[in-house]
This record gives sequence, structure tokens and C-alpha cells, in this order.
Amino acid sequence: MLRTLALLSLGLLAGCTAEPAPAPPPPPPSTLKVGPPTSSTPAVDVPQVPKPLETGRFDKEPCAVLTAAQARSVYLLVKSELGQGATCQWRDAHLNGVRITFTSGDGLRGTYTKRAPGTGYFEPTTISGFPAVYAGQADQRNIGRCSMTIGLRNDEIMTVESDLGNASPVASGPCDVVKKAAEAAITTIKRG
Repeated sequence: MLRTLALLSLGLLAGCTAEPAPAPPPPPPSTLKVGPPTSSTPAVDVPQVPKPLETGRFDKEPCAVLTAAQARSVYLLVKSELGQGATCQWRDAHLNGVRITFTSGDGLRGTYTKRAPGTGYFEPTTISGFPAVYAGQADQRNIGRCSMTIGLRNDEIMTVESDLGNASPVASGPCDVVKKAAEAAITTIKRG
């Protein structure tokens, strides 16, 4: 009898297979945990350049981007000097100045991804139809320093910076000087 009960128990166990428990449903999308991004560049909304501008010779001759007349109209700038890379600086008789630099690479994306919220300033704008941003790690506009980066192509930018001394009559409006220089430079680039 014991043998019959044992066989009967084994038969029942063999006939009953345990089904695996169903998997729990995934959490709602708002709580899904996503691993680290596959790229080191964070996702940001960067304005695209609608009509890319070829900078041509200005990458090699950045001082040609402002004519003498344009430099004087920007802010009585009379002397230009070539800097490192594709950079030119114009100065007045009192060493107030504007610097223009051409940089190829990641275009405006670099400026947007380097933005540190809560520091400096970051003010998107448009200059002569091109996406631009007034930006600086430290806000020194009150002491004559302003910086603007303009997307000339999706892979090239032009940065225009002012360095105006406190005695300069336009030290309180350095971004106006930068804007004027940027507009003049874009006019020259368009002419080739």
C-alpha cells in the first residue's frame, strides 16, 4: 500500500508541472531608469544655420574680415593685429578693442554644451539672419567685456569679443560694439 501511495504521489507530481510565475509588468515610462548616454555630448537644442556661409580666405586672413572703414565705424578701431590661430584683434589709440576668431569643429553645439547654468550669461539671438548667442562664463559686461558666438555653418563659428576699458565712452555698452562688429564682418564674408 505504501508503494502504491508513493507511485500515486509521483504520478500526480509528474502530471502537475509548475508554470513559471508571470513577469511583473514594467514600470511606467516616467520611472524607467535609463543608463548613461552613449555619447559624451549631452542632448541640447542647438539652432541650425539656415544658409551656411563659406568663410574661405577669412580662416587664413582673419584681419581681412573688417575693412578699415568698417573698423572705424565699429568703434574708431584703427590698428589690427593677427593673433594665434584664425584670430584678429582691432584696437583704438587707448587699447580698447574687439577680437574676432573663426573656429571649425562642432559649431554652436560647443557653446551650448559648455553652458553652465547659474553662471555668467547666455542669451540666444540672431545676427544678420544667423543664429548667435551672447555668452560668457563670467558676466563682465559691466566692465566693458562682451562675447558673442555666431554660427556661420553648422560646423563653424565666429566669436566676437570686446575688451573696453572703463574710460571708454562705450564701456557701458560692450555688446552693442560686438553686435556692430559681427554685422560688419558678416557683410564682408558675404562679399567674399
